[in-house]
Amino acid sequence: MTGSFAQDRLVDFAERVASANVVFFVGAGFSRDSEGNTGERLVRRLAARVLGLCDALAAELKATGPKAAEVQRLRDTFKALHASGIDETKPEFVWELSRNYYPFNDWCVSALADLADMLCDLHHALAATPAAITALIARVETCEAHWLATIGSGPPAKPPARPGMRRPTPRLARSKPMSPDPAKLKAICLATLKDIRTKFSDKTILGKILFLEAMGFDCQEVMAGDLTGDRRTVLRSFRGRLRRRHHVLARLAREGLSPVLLTTNFDLLIEGAYRLAGFSDWASGAAPSPAPGPSVEPPTRHPFLARITAAPEFFEKRDGGRVASIVKIHGCTDAFRAARGAALTVDWRPLLRTIVFTYREVQNWRQDSWSRDLVYTLLRTRAVAFCGYSTADPVLHDTVRNTYEDMAQRTPTPATAGSRCENAPAFFFGPRHSKEFHGLEVLRAASRAIGVGHPELTGHPNYLHFRFAGEPDVADLDESFAWIFHAVFRRRQIQAVEAELGSVASLLLGHPVPGRLLDKVSRDLQALWKREQRAARRWGSATGDRVAFAHTVAWTEHFHPALLRDMAIAQRTAILGRPTPRLDDLRDGYWYYPANENFGWTAWGAVVELALRRLTAHLAGQPSRWTTASLPAGGGPPLLSPLTNDDMPAVGVTRGAGHPLPVRLELSLGRFHRPGTRPTAHALPAATVRWESGTRTLPWSSAPIQGPAAATLWTLATGMVGTAPPTSHRQWIDSLRNPT
Repeated sequence: MTGSFAQDRLVDFAERVASANVVFFVGAGFSRDSEGNTGERLVRRLAARVLGLCDALAAELKATGPKAAEVQRLRDTFKALHASGIDETKPEFVWELSRNYYPFNDWCVSALADLADMLCDLHHALAATPAAITALIARVETCEAHWLATIGSGPPAKPPARPGMRRPTPRLARSKPMSPDPAKLKAICLATLKDIRTKFSDKTILGKILFLEAMGFDCQEVMAGDLTGDRRTVLRSFRGRLRRRHHVLARLAREGLSPVLLTTNFDLLIEGAYRLAGFSDWASGAAPSPAPGPSVEPPTRHPFLARITAAPEFFEKRDGGRVASIVKIHGCTDAFRAARGAALTVDWRPLLRTIVFTYREVQNWRQDSWSRDLVYTLLRTRAVAFCGYSTADPVLHDTVRNTYEDMAQRTPTPATAGSRCENAPAFFFGPRHSKEFHGLEVLRAASRAIGVGHPELTGHPNYLHFRFAGEPDVADLDESFAWIFHAVFRRRQIQAVEAELGSVASLLLGHPVPGRLLDKVSRDLQALWKREQRAARRWGSATGDRVAFAHTVAWTEHFHPALLRDMAIAQRTAILGRPTPRLDDLRDGYWYYPANENFGWTAWGAVVELALRRLTAHLAGQPSRWTTASLPAGGGPPLLSPLTNDDMPAVGVTRGAGHPLPVRLELSLGRFHRPGTRPTAHALPAATVRWESGTRTLPWSSAPIQGPAAATLWTLATGMVGTAPPTSHRQWIDSLRNPT
């Protein structure tokens, strides 16, 4: 039976990712369900600012004089921007504006520039009466709050019946009343605006500042995140908005597989995940100064994150390939926040040019040679995966299509090329129940670029479907990315076993390891991965499919990263000669030690997993079930399940029908934590069994403290125990069967 989970296409995509041949191009849809910044929400905030300022200034100017007339003209022009007959309270009003937001943004920046200029004049006129200035600011806030609560909140408009039709058909059936915005507009600082106008003599700067503040650039409730504090502060600042997909991108970057990521997003979610994964933010053109003494954090090959929004940053933030770059081709909210904190010492003109929001700014992007040429180069040399980005932006869509069409002219004819659509250098993540027209056009153009003559018009193998959260089928966007990472990590493990297992096993066992056993571990690991893929092909909406998915990816999403993290921290503790609080802080489940950083550890981690699987199967009296120990069987729980909400490398082991609660088995590198403390376990089943080893040797070495020796794990992993485990292994089975 075949399910609806397109695992084969995701695995094929993961193979491209694992070869470091994919560049992710991330758009607003990637974080819409977590950040909540839909086009409708942002348009409503912008409209509330324009209308609020118009109302406040009209009341202040007493509807007399040329300035009052100018305000009224702005108000009348605003009405003309949207379809006639729809007032601001209708959801159709917001939806209409969001459909064609570039011209609306253009006009709003100009309108806000004029309104800001009037505000500054009023501030100057009222300078002698501070109470009047306070009253003016309060009036603006009141008017803006009124419109923010009113716009789009009413019932949909009732369209008139058309002649010859049985019933009226709603022009915009998808329109629904908008829920209240949880974040109010930030209060306007008149004194700062006046000082900026005096210094720069350019009211357009004021309009863009008010525009970006309305968009929430300086508001944590709208665009969350603060990257300046310690790890725990950073995590709290994102208010639970980071998703699995963000962390997967961060882990791929830590592995060196995604050294460059492109995004049109202004928010900080991606770099927040990068920061939690272990990257240090490269805030200037030079590498961060090292702290006195040895570094506490375990070193990795790719320690720095460079957020690039302008040409100087692109050329300066280099460090021999050790930098992972997030290229924000439309700008970054963090740059605006830093500028607002030092408003009078910042050169606003070049900064505001990097934040692209209006139609004119998008058109001028083509003249920004560094980002344009970078996009051209990546399209020609890498496969580009469009995630949450519809490619409907006319300028970028045209750029992508032109590049692929130029490549097609230099490609052999279809008769000699021998290419297929699935080899196209582009992928598109889209919802299953709809087809993104622009995305399909990009995929067809990418297919022609490699010599495919007539790509299918209505479908493409590189259109990677996902479900929306809440649908019964596996997999939504987060699950799709979790499976991609699972496939990449399994590939890493297989490579590590083939390359390094002989060395690390010989070191731990104290003698050379026969090649036949090394081959057996490699074959068993590959057999396990193939078994997981066969199971995945049957996943759909059946009861238990999502549970089976979760138990499968938990090995690479939680257990192995936790195991590698503990190995790295233990080694760092041994080098420093002492445990430190900063090392404890890394055990939050997000800090990621790359699998390719130490292939010997990665290979031995695979041995540990195989040993746990076989040991658990023996415990249950089903030794042949070792490949399916993590999958539910017959409606019951799996025999073995990595714990997903635990900071430690830990698994739940089911002891049998008479013991409904599993035993928590923790693989602990004892003594590296601070004296008197232990890492907190967030998931404690009926009882806990802890396997410990020392910090100055590789984990589970030949001299364990309270855990099985390396030879025991090796014997279990290679399947040499048969159906009756020898006495030397029974104590570990008994420790799980009868935990103390």
